[in-house]
Formats: sequence, C-alpha cells, structure tokens
Amino acid sequence: VDGSDAADGGGDAGGGDGAPSPVVPSNVQAALEGLRTHGFPNYFGLQRFGANVDAATHEVGAALLRADYPQALRLLLAPSQDDSAEELEARRIFWSTQDAVAALRLLPRRPSVARQLLEGLRDNGSSNVLAALSRLPKNLRSMYLHALQSWVWNHAASERLRRYGCEAAVEGDLVLPPDAVAGGAATGAEIEAVACELDAGGGAALAEEAAGGADGAEGAEGSDSGVGKAAKGGDSGPHGLPEPHVVTAEEAAARTYSIEDVVLPLPGTKVVMPQNELAEVYTELLARQRLEPASFHHKVKEMVMPGAYRRLVQRPRDLSWQYFRYTDPRVPLARTDLARLRGDPEPQGVADGPRLAVVLRFTLPPSTYATMLLRELTKQSTDLTHQLELNQPHVAPTSAEHAKEE
Repeated sequence: VDGSDAADGGGDAGGGDGAPSPVVPSNVQAALEGLRTHGFPNYFGLQRFGANVDAATHEVGAALLRADYPQALRLLLAPSQDDSAEELEARRIFWSTQDAVAALRLLPRRPSVARQLLEGLRDNGSSNVLAALSRLPKNLRSMYLHALQSWVWNHAASERLRRYGCEAAVEGDLVLPPDAVAGGAATGAEIEAVACELDAGGGAALAEEAAGGADGAEGAEGSDSGVGKAAKGGDSGPHGLPEPHVVTAEEAAARTYSIEDVVLPLPGTKVVMPQNELAEVYTELLARQRLEPASFHHKVKEMVMPGAYRRLVQRPRDLSWQYFRYTDPRVPLARTDLARLRGDPEPQGVADGPRLAVVLRFTLPPSTYATMLLRELTKQSTDLTHQLELNQPHVAPTSAEHAKEE
C-alpha cells in the first residue's frame, strides 16, 4: 500500500501537511507495532474464492475434483449478484428449459464463463457436461482447484493457531530446511506459486482424458515441471518439492524454530502432512467437501494437484505508517499512480478532521495478500457479506457523532 512519505519509525509521522501528529488512540499504535513485530496469518485473500456467495470458486473446485461435473456446471451457471438483467434471464431460461441456444440469444455477446459453457452445451448436447467444461481455459479450470486448496489451507491455518498459538513451532510442525530458504531452492511463497504453474500446465482436454485418452495421474507425476527446478540446489523430496523437516519434541521445547519458520501444506499428491493434530484437521476439512487425500490422484491428468508449502505467518518488510485526520471519505488519502503521472501533490490531512486514517507503506513477498495484512490490523471480518457492506456509501459523521466516537 503506497501512501505519502512516512517516517521510517512509523508512528512519529505528521498529518500530511507539516502539522504535528494527530492524537492517536493507544490501541491503534499498539496494533501497528504488533503487526511490525509479529506479522499476520498468511491467509489467501478473498479474491481466491470469488464474489458469488452461492457459488464460491472452491466449491466448484471440489465438484471438479470429485468428478461431480453436473454440480460444477450448476455452480458456474448459478445467478450472481453482479449479473445484468439479460444474464439473469439467460440463466433462468437455460435452467427452466435446458435450451442452451435460447439462453445464448439473451446472453450479452462478450466473453464469459457462462457463454463458453452454454456454447459447449449447444455444440455437444446438454447431457455432455464434461465437454462443455473443457471449453473453459485450462488456467481457469486450475484456478477452481487452487481455490479449493486455498480454502483447506486457510481453515487449517486457523486451527493451527487456535490449537497451538502463535509463539513458536510445536512438535510435529513442518519447517523448510535452511538451504531451501537461503540456498538455490524456492521460499515457501515461491514454492506455492511455482506449484500453481505445474497445476495449470499440460494435459489434454478434460473429455479426452476422462475417456482414457491420456495416461492420467502417472503422467503428471513424472513431468518436468517448475516445481522440480525450483528445488534444485537444496534438499528435496522424491517429487521435487523441498523436503520439510518435522519439528521434534526437543526442538519444540528449546524453541529452535519460530512461528515464522512454520509452513503448512496445500493438500496434494506430493506434500507431507504435519505430524500432530493438524493431519486429522486436513482429513476433516476434505471430508466436508466429500473428498479425501487420495482425491488429488485424479484420473484426469490436469486435475492431479501436487500441492505446495506456504508460510503460516508472514511479517511485512519496510513497514511504516502515517496518520491523517480527514473529513471527506471520497477524497483519496494516498497518491495514485495516475496522480503521480500528472504530478499532483501528496494528499493533505485536515488538522481537526472528524476521521482518522492510517496510510501504510510495506513490502510483501509473492503470493502474500495485502488484504490479509489489513484484516489482521483492523480485525475486520473477511465474510463476503460484511465486505460488501463496507463498500456502501459513507456519510461523514456530525460533530456530535465525532465527539461520541472519541
């Protein structure tokens, strides 16, 4: 998040106009210092799961992985709150008549998932769902599977923190070996990103593979992938990913590893599970989606998910902040890229403004979400309904309301 120039120390920055710093509640300053010292849970962001609460992307991924292709189609063609009137009517027509041609006549002629699916059903028949799904780009189909992995990881991370706290690694936790971090191998975030490239690549069309036109899971296991390359130069397991170290009881007692060393697996065919209660948590989470660990050995090669490792906690680098008092919530508090190109000045605070803002500057590694940093800082729910409410228009508080808030 790029805001106005902030002092390196963070909390001593002024109000943006050369004035002394605004009076700041102690809990705000404490939250910022805590973020700098302890970091935040490295959750996947909301964008991984889509904006349709009735058809989340991880639900689509679960349906694909258990080969419930009709359910995947139902979710992908479910009405969305972002649909236009024409799109809603097209979806209604299809589900009431199963007539893809009639639905396509109503659907706006722009590229969309709905159009690709309906064209597939039109060309292959409404009963050939798998052929319709194969019309979707491979990277999009992989995205649904990644969303499922992300959903499992997020819930597992919450359980790890709830059961064992966030002070240090405990017995049975997984940590990456030093040469997998400092040497030639990828870091946890890079491993997760490279594994996603493997998931998205290769493989014939869904319909061909399901019909036996490809070698299936064994072919994917032996492919020359970016995962294997990423692990060169460090200790690696038999499938290319760095082999994690399992924390022993003695190491846990001595606090040999910090919480920042702990990684959790994204479920797949090539990962090791934690050797504590978290292993059963993973099994339970998959069961909620009517899946099991063996489900990742899919008969369709492109749906074979190797898995990856991801850091449980991430600490932001170069974190600094600046406080602003302001009045109008519609006025930008940080200079946008366009404003920089135009040479616009930095936004200025209002000394007696009724609202308090914190403008942050920080650096995060790849595959880490600034939205999750802000979630930890503000303690706001990431429930989609709550996030949509936050986007509703705001009205500046009156003087009386401001006095009450203070």
